[in-house]
Amino acid sequence: MKNLVYLLSFTCLLGIASIGFAQAPLDTLNNVVNRNKLDADTIYWKKSFSFGLNFNQASFSENWTGGGVNSYSIGTVLQGSLTRKYKKFLWENDLQMMYGVLKNKNQSLRKNADLMFFDTRLGYNLSKAWDVFGAVNLISQFAEGFSYANNTQGVEVATRISNFFSPAYITESFGLKYQPVPYFWARLGAIAFRQTFVIDTTLYKSIPGNYGVPIGDQMVNQFGYQIIAELNKDLAKNLNVKARYLAFGPYEKMSLDNTYHRMDINISAKITKFVATSLQLTGLYDKTQDTDLQWSQVLALGIAYKYK
Repeated sequence: MKNLVYLLSFTCLLGIASIGFAQAPLDTLNNVVNRNKLDADTIYWKKSFSFGLNFNQASFSENWTGGGVNSYSIGTVLQGSLTRKYKKFLWENDLQMMYGVLKNKNQSLRKNADLMFFDTRLGYNLSKAWDVFGAVNLISQFAEGFSYANNTQGVEVATRISNFFSPAYITESFGLKYQPVPYFWARLGAIAFRQTFVIDTTLYKSIPGNYGVPIGDQMVNQFGYQIIAELNKDLAKNLNVKARYLAFGPYEKMSLDNTYHRMDINISAKITKFVATSLQLTGLYDKTQDTDLQWSQVLALGIAYKYK
């Protein structure tokens, strides 16, 4: 079932994606041709940056009969991209960072969002829609992660289950990229190397599998393939959807069950120039973390700034 969910998600992305001169003297025509050739070879930069700050708060009087818990949460989102083109070469960079905390009355401060993602790719254009590329990407988190449960005395106990760069995944891949339309692309890294890092050497006490890294080590290397597909489209003037599917499968134990799947969907809507709302959905399947599908959802409203 979990593999079917991700295959359907990937198929949906692919489905969405599929959704002369006047007479002139010879010297004038030559000037036009030469100018167009010069424009095609010109170096240019394309940049975008967005930042969001979200805050939610709720409070109730002691005699509030409707029920409720005093709480507040704050979250930040930073996204950026940088592209440089020169002739048939294209260098693309994508950065996404999220972090948020939640505080409920009588409970400790807890995370409700934590993501560090960076992808850089150098490609060479083969045709209108195809590139050959080499890429490196990173996925990790900023801070400690905990699970919470009550002990036999009924006291809540926090158990650390993740940490900064624990785990972290760095993947180098080489292959082909397909981009039929500006808002969608997919790339297959038929040659890929993935390093899994767990620099916190105590996590095996709460995560027996230690995220696939042998106990006592801090890194393991795997050889396999990587698939990344991304959709980034404005559905309306102030409504955008960005979806990214990422998969890595080792050749040593090649099967859907041994493949790492991750799907991130962000739907954002601009209310005013500096106020926006967003819905972040994430689905994750990684057998080294858990045998079941993991998911998270964050709905936010706050201040947003975008430069493009």
